[in-house]
Amino acid sequence: MVDQDVKEDGVAKAQEVALAETAETRLARFNLGIATGMLESLGLNMYTSIGKSLSEFVANAFDADATEVRIAIPFEEIDQERSKLRELAKAEVESGIREKFTVLVDPLPVNVRISIADDGHGMSPAEIRDKLLIVSRNRRKTSSCSESGQRHVMGRKGLGKLAGFGTAERVTIRSKRAGVTFATQFTMDFRAIETVAHLGSAQFQAEYIEDQELSSHGTVIVLESLRCDSLKATHNTVRDVLAQNFAIQGSDFSVFLNDEKVEETPAEYEFIYPAVDQRDEDGYSDATVEVNEMFSFPIRYFVRFQARDPVDGSDGSDGLRRGSLPTALRGARIYCHGRLAAGPTLLSLHTGMHNFHSQAYMECVVHADEIDKQLVDHIGTNRADLKGDSELVEALRDSITEIMRIALYEHSKFRDGLAAIQVENDPGTKMILAMLPDLSPAVRDSSKKLLQTLASKHSVNSELYKQIAPLLLQSMNAGEVLARLIDLEHDPKSIPVLAHNFLELAKIENSDVLKLYRGRRRGIVGLRKLVDEARANWKKGKRFENDLHALLKENPWLIGPEFSRFLTSDKPLGDVALALTERLKVDHCAPSQATDEDGEIADQDTRPDLVFFMTDCGDPSSVVVVELKTPNYPLKFEHLTQLRQYMMHVEEWLQSKYGQQPVRVRGYLIGDMDPSPQAVGAKMLSKEIDTAGELTPWRVVPLPALLETAKTLHLDAISVAEANEKYLAEELNSEPVSSAKSE
Repeated sequence: MVDQDVKEDGVAKAQEVALAETAETRLARFNLGIATGMLESLGLNMYTSIGKSLSEFVANAFDADATEVRIAIPFEEIDQERSKLRELAKAEVESGIREKFTVLVDPLPVNVRISIADDGHGMSPAEIRDKLLIVSRNRRKTSSCSESGQRHVMGRKGLGKLAGFGTAERVTIRSKRAGVTFATQFTMDFRAIETVAHLGSAQFQAEYIEDQELSSHGTVIVLESLRCDSLKATHNTVRDVLAQNFAIQGSDFSVFLNDEKVEETPAEYEFIYPAVDQRDEDGYSDATVEVNEMFSFPIRYFVRFQARDPVDGSDGSDGLRRGSLPTALRGARIYCHGRLAAGPTLLSLHTGMHNFHSQAYMECVVHADEIDKQLVDHIGTNRADLKGDSELVEALRDSITEIMRIALYEHSKFRDGLAAIQVENDPGTKMILAMLPDLSPAVRDSSKKLLQTLASKHSVNSELYKQIAPLLLQSMNAGEVLARLIDLEHDPKSIPVLAHNFLELAKIENSDVLKLYRGRRRGIVGLRKLVDEARANWKKGKRFENDLHALLKENPWLIGPEFSRFLTSDKPLGDVALALTERLKVDHCAPSQATDEDGEIADQDTRPDLVFFMTDCGDPSSVVVVELKTPNYPLKFEHLTQLRQYMMHVEEWLQSKYGQQPVRVRGYLIGDMDPSPQAVGAKMLSKEIDTAGELTPWRVVPLPALLETAKTLHLDAISVAEANEKYLAEELNSEPVSSAKSE
């Protein structure tokens, strides 16, 4: 607790000095003062989640030569108290007693505590004063190794002791050295410190706990008055953050969360780069980073891709993690001396590169200890990224980007081979092919190739493959009528003439298909242009909603091939879509807004939502709601909430119109995701996407993913149709054999 007498004396002296000094007073020297507001900047604002706070304490324990850290968090009790606080706050907001959102900083009851205990060497009272409580002390100026000399210390910035204020208002620290019979304890109270003008004036009352065993040593940190908003993470989330923040090899250091050892969730990986013969016994490969041909340093790495389905064909009930990774875990994690220094990040990977969609399954682990050995600190304070404007850092980023690019290319070759086997053995594909036995060998081979491409991207067990595969094969069955005639054993004399005529018909139909797909290629080119422009203007400049709105309304098949028969509000017969547009005042029925000289909405925050509706021309009670956001600014949770509200209104309207007839409303939120989300809205959206299942009636589709799917389904189809055109032309080279000549 802050010494109240000292505080009052300090305030009184400051007032005396202020009265004595005038505008003409000449001072001999000036001192640099640190206001207590810095405590909020370095504690509350920097460590905004419990996972980040705990990571700092774990790093301090490692530097203190601890062999284990034990963290105790009463998750269930925290959830109960948070719910009570929110209910109370809701009632107070409704009655006008408090402002909205102020509950986010309300503390939980003081009896709800988090503790972090380690068996490190501990601290004496003098070390607490001269080392721990010196803000921004760089211990590496005296030694880069721990006290035992066996570890390279992780701490460098001297801010870890403030991490607790990101989670709690009160931080109590108790520490003991071996060889003494007492432990030293003190409490830092955020609210009390705030009352002091300068951090240097803050003092904490020391307590001494006697009769301790001589041999005991270590430090215990207790967090009290826990901040409501920083505690929304689950047990699994905290465990995963701790596991990902530390990649410490060996068995001499362990972290436990509620008595469970912290380890990454076991997963099944279908592909690891480089090949096994190029990795050491720990699973890493070596590489050298060249810095301007003058300096180089080594790194260790591997890139692995999480399996989409059980590799051994089992039912997946073994508890292993499979499928796409959460957005926040994709890409490269860069470690320095066993601690996360940056990432996960996709660095400079281009969204249009081959097999880019597989980054959703990719994690790259890199150890670059050399970065942390430099005199200049290259690691960002929040350890989310490395500091820019450094040749060394840029060279490392370029090297890791190239490693991931090659890994994605090698993975695509692996997926192609795997897809060929899956398509050959998949019961569903066999059933589809069996239903279409009349495809010519050439078209059948081309169809299989297209299915393999689709399976390579999405797996034969994915919903997309199951929906699209039948549609693709049906569109290639131009010779079905001819084959049926042969099966029915019509006059054999007329068969050659009929065959030639039907080949002509097949060629015309194939030509029409080719024209259709080539026309769609223009839509894909337009979409690619939008993606490139959005990436070039990420989080800045012109907005692209209007361009995206026009493109997707004109080409709804870009959202999904099944929407090629859907009608939008400005298409003929789109009565339901038009009525909904007028009812909900969106699309062309939205109220007009003031525009600037470039034709852009003057106030983007008040612009009407760019939403349009699509209805199935064969089933008007089936409606798709499409909400668009400019692809050069990241999507947020609030955008998904808006989409759900529109879906609710549409469903209510359809039920009132069609009575007991079943209605189906689906929603698509289209824009782009932030690759490294920091804002709360972006984080909440990522979490919501991760928990969505196959039955969820809405989908969030990043624009690059939309482009990749459109390219997969349509550009490959063009190749198949072109091959089919060549085959039909060759078949038609010879003159038809007439029935007279055959006699």
